Amino acid sequence: MLGHTLGKKTMMILCLAFASALAVSDAPLPAHCQAAVDAFCASSCYPLIKSRPCDGPMTARSVSGAPHGDGYKCYSPSCLNANFTRYVGGGCFCSDANQILAVLEANPGCAPPAPTPAPIPFSFAKAHGDGMVLAAAPKQAMVWGFCAPGATVQVSLDGGASIAATVGPDQATGVLTTWRAKLPPTAAGFDNHTVTATATTTTSSGDGEGEAAATATAVVALSGVLFGEVWVCSGQSNMQYPIGSAGCWNASNVNCTAGGAQCSFGCSQDAGRTIADMPAYDGGMRLFNVGGGSDPTPQPDMHSGTGWKTPSAMGGAFSAVCWFYGRDIYNALSPKVPVGLISTYVGGTPIEHWTSPAGIKACEGPNSWDFPPGKIDSVLWNAMVVPLLRTVHSGVAWYQGENNAANPRQYNCAFPAMISDWRAQWAAATDGATDAAFPFGWAQINSCGVYGCGGGGYKNPIFNPAKPPSDCGEGCAPECSTACLGRFHEWADYGNGFTGIRYAQSNALSLPNTFQAVIIDTPLANGAIHSPFKQPAGRRLARGGLAVAYGNAAAHAVDPVVSSATLSADGKSVTIAVGGLGSAGLVAVQGADAFEVLGACDPQPANGTCTADVCLCWVSTPIALASKTTVTLLALPAQPQAVRYLWYISPYSPDGRHLMPFKAPVYAPTNGDIPGAVPIPGGDDMLPLGPFVLPLK
Repeated sequence: MLGHTLGKKTMMILCLAFASALAVSDAPLPAHCQAAVDAFCASSCYPLIKSRPCDGPMTARSVSGAPHGDGYKCYSPSCLNANFTRYVGGGCFCSDANQILAVLEANPGCAPPAPTPAPIPFSFAKAHGDGMVLAAAPKQAMVWGFCAPGATVQVSLDGGASIAATVGPDQATGVLTTWRAKLPPTAAGFDNHTVTATATTTTSSGDGEGEAAATATAVVALSGVLFGEVWVCSGQSNMQYPIGSAGCWNASNVNCTAGGAQCSFGCSQDAGRTIADMPAYDGGMRLFNVGGGSDPTPQPDMHSGTGWKTPSAMGGAFSAVCWFYGRDIYNALSPKVPVGLISTYVGGTPIEHWTSPAGIKACEGPNSWDFPPGKIDSVLWNAMVVPLLRTVHSGVAWYQGENNAANPRQYNCAFPAMISDWRAQWAAATDGATDAAFPFGWAQINSCGVYGCGGGGYKNPIFNPAKPPSDCGEGCAPECSTACLGRFHEWADYGNGFTGIRYAQSNALSLPNTFQAVIIDTPLANGAIHSPFKQPAGRRLARGGLAVAYGNAAAHAVDPVVSSATLSADGKSVTIAVGGLGSAGLVAVQGADAFEVLGACDPQPANGTCTADVCLCWVSTPIALASKTTVTLLALPAQPQAVRYLWYISPYSPDGRHLMPFKAPVYAPTNGDIPGAVPIPGGDDMLPLGPFVLPLK
């Protein structure tokens, strides 16, 4: 319950948080509106942070001294004063005002009056600009913008034949009038083109019969336009992570053992060299960054954007992963064509922020790991994806998942649902010009935190404790049942949620035209969630993109993946077969911590410790032998049932104590494979085997 009524003062704050034109009511919110907001705080917010010292249940308040700006947020009582009017400190708050407003708008009689949008002058949408890259043939690029109701719009390319634009409601809420036109398929090349749009509006000069009509004409144009490949990069902070500044990287401190600028957010490996090389790409690459923002309703145009810039003009502020991905695509394509990169990202964001209501609804259900029926979010989809939906592109590169680690089984539905929904909505908004199964690739989330689970390496955790700990993952708490966690606890083994996210990401490869970059071997010694080693992430994504989007199978011919896990007839060894290897086969570090076999704990704990007569443990089983295609495990526990690999947040280190980049237990050497590839330090010629869990055959 809200407790106190939300009267004139708080309602005014709520309304003014979104638009100064909103009407302000003197009456308190109706009881059902208060209940809806409280339910949101209890179900969607409190579970995300209840591991902190909060006393819950959370309630929606708009208070003075609020962190991160005004407007309603969810608070637990411990961080508010006795009258619930002022924030007094602590970390027990979450959500932003837009999410609360979205809840109110979804309930009849609760939404504040919506402001009438001001008409937008005849213009191109903000996703356009001089020097931009448009999709080349065989695709048909779409250009679009805003106009007055009743206008007719003609579009031409380089002064050629006029194309009648479609004029109608916008792609967001249908309130504003937009125009859109598909250009003729235009060959990729480095020639500069001009796109011109002309709007004609006719208005009557009076009300009398026979009075003349007035005609007005407006013209807008884009110059320096290139035709080529367009990619969208999106996600949270590791996609946002910039290239950095020219002097931030210290090569003698590669693993951040001595602190320094590169050990915090915003300095990628060899940033200075990367920035120095960017002018060489000014002739054929263009970069665009969507301005951050959120909104409870879909927006027809973005809040802001950088405009289209050459690489040297954008410099080190651009997304490192997006740049390295696009750079490698540009260098590898033959014949060479222009490449445009659009980045749209916000750090610290869950996938539901980026997913449309239809995508969220696809994962609603009665289970503890489902989205609850009627869940409301989509605040970044509304503000930072919908305004791009009319942009025809080649595919998406994605880096996100850390903020969903509390419920990886939910992510197992939400991630592929988002991919499928983005594809469908982009194809529809571009009148089929964007492929309805466009390529979609992602970086599997990296190592984070100290080595092992809770530090100190592998601890042979009990699989079936009678009283499981409370940190089995928010989607499965408090029962921690196998029905929820999965047969082999693949959906997080007692709070180790990154493992389940990686598993869900690998599962999404079942969708067509998808690819994944395994980057679990690029950690920092300090365990930071933001690693500076973004060049391997971009390079490995480019391998997949070249294969899936451009048919260059050789670029992705080496992609190590487990083929099988077989228990010997005498039960004394397990053979792991690995596929996706090159001519050099695999390289394995004998004796390395990496694999665990599920079997009887030794020694067996006291009676009553486990749910069955036999306590099962994930027993650390070091690599004993390796061939060019297999790894063999010996010294197995009794009753072996399954095997898993790298099933920890930070799963390995070369000496069992210190994290180091590019030191995975099992690697596959590449065959070179990428034409024109820029040499990168570490992680270039060796691809790590990714995490997995399998029953023993």
